[in-house]
Amino acid sequence: MRTCAPLLLLSLSSCIFVSSEEYDARYATLQDADGDGFISDQLDGDDCDDADPAINPDAEETWYDGIDQDCDGNDDDWDEDGHGVDDDCDDEDPTVHPDAPDEFYDGIDSDCDGNDDDQDGDGHGVDEDCDDLDATVGPDAEETWYDGVDQDCDGADDYDADGDGEHATEHGGRDCDDTDPAVTSESAVCLPETVVPEDGGDGDEGSCGCGSSPGVGLWWVLGALGVGLRRREHSPSSRRRAQVVPAGPAALPSGSGPCRRG
Repeated sequence: MRTCAPLLLLSLSSCIFVSSEEYDARYATLQDADGDGFISDQLDGDDCDDADPAINPDAEETWYDGIDQDCDGNDDDWDEDGHGVDDDCDDEDPTVHPDAPDEFYDGIDSDCDGNDDDQDGDGHGVDEDCDDLDATVGPDAEETWYDGVDQDCDGADDYDADGDGEHATEHGGRDCDDTDPAVTSESAVCLPETVVPEDGGDGDEGSCGCGSSPGVGLWWVLGALGVGLRRREHSPSSRRRAQVVPAGPAALPSGSGPCRRG
């Protein structure tokens, strides 16, 4: 026993005895190294940086600085819509983000695609696109005449290709050449032919329509003058008829005649 007593005293002298209060304080220091009142997340606490007292769940967040001050795991999604500031075009409005539905023409780019006024995606907004639901219709589109659609949005009459103010004859109008604005229903090439008989009747319309040469009228006048002079020499009644009308179709080859407005 005498030999063991010194060893027991020696082992007891190496132990440090502390009060329970001091023990709790030392343990708390180990759990909360920065002293901000929050236990480190490494010890099942919620302080995401136990070396910085400015970082803890009660701290105020400074957005977009790369530091998660309040330890909520979010530093770049202020409106908490699931999209950070890099792809959210309005990080203060949770209804605006790349996955949101977009209501066109309301002035808000809800889906952040950069487009709020071009619904058909043809590159022209509703202010200049006369049909923003059809991508084939727009100021840069090629016009297809006579289909009732204003493809190039110039507002022109779709049945008046030459822009002379008259519809094409093929589509119920009076313009027999809708590729030439100089040709209208008043032009000689578009006037109907009226053949006036010797008896002074109303006559019949001939075929001096589109494509007929205006020169036919000149030959008719020259022939009429000659025939009228010959008749004036032989018959008083013929002379009276010649004064009313130049001459009948007998003076001209078949198919020719005057072109005048019927």
